[in-house]
Amino acid sequence: MKKFEPIRAYDDDGLIIPDIGTWGQKKYKLVGHYANIFTSAMKNKWNLVYLDLFAGAGYARIKGTKQILGSSSLISLMISNKFDYYIFNELDTEKFRALKKRISRLKEYNESTISIINCNANSDIEEILSHIPRQTGSMRRNLCFCFLDPFSLNLEYKTVEKLAENKMDILLLLALQMDAKRNFEVYLNEQSEKIELLLGNSHWRNDFKAGGYRKQEFVKFLSDQYDVSMKKLGYHTNIPKERIVNTVGQGIYYLAFYSRHELGGEFFNKIRQAADDQLKMF
Repeated sequence: MKKFEPIRAYDDDGLIIPDIGTWGQKKYKLVGHYANIFTSAMKNKWNLVYLDLFAGAGYARIKGTKQILGSSSLISLMISNKFDYYIFNELDTEKFRALKKRISRLKEYNESTISIINCNANSDIEEILSHIPRQTGSMRRNLCFCFLDPFSLNLEYKTVEKLAENKMDILLLLALQMDAKRNFEVYLNEQSEKIELLLGNSHWRNDFKAGGYRKQEFVKFLSDQYDVSMKKLGYHTNIPKERIVNTVGQGIYYLAFYSRHELGGEFFNKIRQAADDQLKMF
């Protein structure tokens, strides 16, 4: 069987195409390889569901070039062993319409198994999760893989709590260096609720001071605290986060993987090596 390659080139179709940095390819590698190993290992055992709460437009252009790639949503549809159901959510109306049109052109498109919705990932999470098929009778139990790719620290902990009510592995972009590091003074201000909403912890400022963290360790503090929050939901937190860097080696963000089963961690560590082997620039 031909080895799965997440990175695929597309032609400009005239619809919106957001720009990404070259480092975004590693993110797509990890999403694609994990989705592929997840479905290959779990096929015929579970009702497999893929969720992408910040699905984007389906295409992404490497900034400063004409190179167009399929983003996470299209990648998840290209794997050898498909998920039984797909749920793609995108809040931006123009990106949502582009995503819907691009997916509708694929031979894999099936209205009964693919939901493409235009909701707020935080306030509308109940609506989004309602698209997961209900388990009835002899139907196999659901097993979900959720990719969360917010552009800033705007994913609320209460949203993740709702996701965690399902049997679900989560791959999450934490914009700690893009957002948190740049806005330390803003978030330290008592008027800002952003970190409280992110961590589900109204006492995080006291924890920061009590933990002896310095200003330059704010990113480490948030990373540690996010693990504490995920551990409360029953997730393993011993899987090292994948640090994504730009072309000059500066940290951009982390990709954090969480699973309640040790097998998930084994899978993720395996595909990390695959991504590194194929992207020597990282």
